[in-house]
Amino acid sequence: VVLFVMVWTETSVARQTTQTATVYLNQLDFSRYPKVDLFVTLADKTRQPLLREALDPQWIAIQHKGSPVRPTEVESVIDLKFKGESELFLAMIFDNSTSMQGRTALLETAAAQFIDSLKTGDYVALFDFGDGKVTTKVPEFARPVIARARTPFSNSKPFLHKSVRTGLMTERTFMYDALLLGLSTLNASSALGRKAVVLFSDGDDNGSVSGMEKIREMIRATDIPIYAIDLNVSENAALKDLATRSGGEYFFVRRASDLAPLYQTILQLLRSQYRITYGSPESAISGDAYPVQFQLEGPFRGWAQKTFFVDGENIGFYTLVYTESIGGESLRQYLEYLSNFPASKHADQVRLRIGRYWQRRGEFAKALAVFNMILRNPASAVYNDVLLEKAELYKNAKEFKAAQDAYNEILKSQTEGSVRARALLELAKSYTAEGNFAMALNTYSTLSSQYEGTELASEAFLQSAALSMEMGDLPAAAKNLEQVVTNYGDSRTAVFARIELGKIAEQEQRFNDAVGFYREALASNLDPDIREDLTLRLGSVLSRAGMVAEAVEQYQTLAEKGSSEQVRSAARMELVPSLLVQARTIEARGFFEQLSSAERRELATRYPLLPLSINGSQGVALTNGATILHPILEDGSAPLTAIQWPEASEKFPTVGPLYSIRSLTGSSEVIFPVEQAWIERSLVVPGKAGVYHFRKGNWEPVTKRFDAVARTFTFVTTDPGVYAILAAEPRIIRLYNIYFDLGKATIRKEAERNLYEIVDAMKGLPHIRLEIAGHTDSTGKEEENIDLSSRRAHAISDFLIMNGISPERLIARGYGSQYPIASNDTPENLQKNRRSEFTMISTLTDPVRPTAGAAVLYTVVLKEFRTAKDAYEEKRLYQGRGFPIAIVTSERSGGKYELTLGTYESREEAEKVIAMFKREFKAWDPTIVESKGIQ
Repeated sequence: VVLFVMVWTETSVARQTTQTATVYLNQLDFSRYPKVDLFVTLADKTRQPLLREALDPQWIAIQHKGSPVRPTEVESVIDLKFKGESELFLAMIFDNSTSMQGRTALLETAAAQFIDSLKTGDYVALFDFGDGKVTTKVPEFARPVIARARTPFSNSKPFLHKSVRTGLMTERTFMYDALLLGLSTLNASSALGRKAVVLFSDGDDNGSVSGMEKIREMIRATDIPIYAIDLNVSENAALKDLATRSGGEYFFVRRASDLAPLYQTILQLLRSQYRITYGSPESAISGDAYPVQFQLEGPFRGWAQKTFFVDGENIGFYTLVYTESIGGESLRQYLEYLSNFPASKHADQVRLRIGRYWQRRGEFAKALAVFNMILRNPASAVYNDVLLEKAELYKNAKEFKAAQDAYNEILKSQTEGSVRARALLELAKSYTAEGNFAMALNTYSTLSSQYEGTELASEAFLQSAALSMEMGDLPAAAKNLEQVVTNYGDSRTAVFARIELGKIAEQEQRFNDAVGFYREALASNLDPDIREDLTLRLGSVLSRAGMVAEAVEQYQTLAEKGSSEQVRSAARMELVPSLLVQARTIEARGFFEQLSSAERRELATRYPLLPLSINGSQGVALTNGATILHPILEDGSAPLTAIQWPEASEKFPTVGPLYSIRSLTGSSEVIFPVEQAWIERSLVVPGKAGVYHFRKGNWEPVTKRFDAVARTFTFVTTDPGVYAILAAEPRIIRLYNIYFDLGKATIRKEAERNLYEIVDAMKGLPHIRLEIAGHTDSTGKEEENIDLSSRRAHAISDFLIMNGISPERLIARGYGSQYPIASNDTPENLQKNRRSEFTMISTLTDPVRPTAGAAVLYTVVLKEFRTAKDAYEEKRLYQGRGFPIAIVTSERSGGKYELTLGTYESREEAEKVIAMFKREFKAWDPTIVESKGIQ
């Protein structure tokens, strides 16, 4: 019974917590085919959006044309928008008929409020009836409609506010024609993202050449919601019908304040919308009707079905556009589309894309043939686009005059809109490429004034600024960049403008300003390469601004999560000095130990000494964490330095670098770090290893006290000289009875017995090397003493070799009289100094000891760009094709942005990548740049 009650109770709770969901199927999108995106509005009974947590893919069942499919992704449309993956395009349509005269102020106030609410990624185009006479052609309707596009899509709030106000009025209302133009513009391939119409009107249509049925047909074909704002004295049934049918909303408005929630209502729709992705059960898009059933289980339950009517040629075209955006286009796909839809309205667009396909791959003759075929028809919708591409061919071939003639042909024609603006932009770039900076700047100025409010105008300001920076005119550059940030703050260009403003602030040492600009840019949706490069730059500026703790945060993020080993390494290189300055020595050493020997050398060159304070005591540190609590000496020199002494490192079991301590004022505490790798390889064994001081040719012990937690040896000293960590006390065997004839290097017979003892010892210690050091007294000239001691050492070496000791195990050196062990004042002491020493040399080696020279790396560079935006847009063309495309900032080219194909350890690897790349993209001529780097 108890078991029964428990089961019944759990079932009861589940029933009580299960709620009904409102489900509306918005759109079936094939633009990522064979992925299919179903856009669904999901809300609870109070119309609040369902949270993502309530939409586990296991709770969703879909039938696509009768075939069951399972979702692979469930993503919020509003999240996609805020991440920059899905933009919002809005067509705002204004009724400018004379019946609106009494409500013009209301309309302008309502529109202004709406514009003020726009966020990053929102693009608005304004439409009205014009003068009631001028007509515009739309692809979806046979007759020209009486309507005009007042502005192109823009996210410049100052520009949109200015464009809202107009005194132009018409006698009649052309509401359906304006709606048709707005829907058609939104439906164009240039506006890929979420879309909506916002219509401000006060009356019934009485002049359109189109009609209600055509608008209903467009609504069915596009699934674009209409938000109808009725400014009349009573409700308009036609407006209400259109809003309801489209999935939008109807607002009956008498006061401007009634419209305050309008933008939030549209966002609410987006918050309620989800993009649910599944794989198509069909191998190809077939038919024009797609019935879809959607079932939701779990905490919320809901069900809906809808038949979507699909325009095959439109879907096929948008599929090509999407495939291009992810780098997956192929010639076969273009040709198949033309074969399936030979009379398509997109046919010339597809041919244009075929020409671009050949152009990017260096097949210029094929590209030119395709372009010329399209240009035979002056009425082609893409005629001027093709002229732009043909001019690009000339520009890439450095035939600037021919390119400029083609751009000017477009500018002299009657064409308007984005094609004309692009012609101005590319014309300016051609002037820049040939070095005519004055004409380039003048053309950018023309573009920014004639196409105010558009992305291309903001691009003109950015390019003009980059050119001014290259010319050294920072004030002019800053002025143009501030135009972008002020008037185009939500544009895609603005983030790059902020980056360049930060670079100017850096050059002018306004570090706090640079920090602000970089942080604003990082808050935007950036290409990962640019984001990482900018994060490193921000860390550097924070350090120079004295905000070291904040700099460390930036570097740590990249050191742990950087996209490549090069990025992670660059972050570690910056972390080490930043942490040491903060006296966070243990953390700094952890990152230092991850660096290669080449990186360590580079770091030591950049930061020879770092000031720090420990418990109130001032001191200095080396980049490896070695520290002395002593200020910089009065002569400005360092009290502690790492030195190179290969001879000592070969002869004695030194571990890590050797240190030189210079003349000190009083006693100083010294800390030598021990790397974890040394302990793991038994190079440093507590109780056996220790710190030694080199004095009078010998190593004298200083301390063996080892802090196992901090991994350090610490001692106090007043004595200058060379110090090192030795794995063990060095073993030196001194033999005084190795007799030679006076002034000769011939071993006397009575000395051989002692040498045979050395032979036996060496055979018993097969892994030990031996240094044979000859020493003399101070009698005679020193150069003669050195020569004599060297010949005697080599004579002993030859004896040992003749008796079976490998020559690789022997080192013979003569030191003359420079290392006496007794004063040279009596015959007895002179005899002591005339000696031979045999030093047992350990085979221990430091795993990270610097070696001569540095590894050479080979970076494949495709092209340099003045702005990060240019590099980013070019990178997008080559992503998804299996090549390691990356953007890096190049100091060797004055901070320009390079598009690279990766960095390699050998020239052969780099050349193989170039060969692979040029098999597909023959137009490129990548170069190999050598640099010292990671070993």
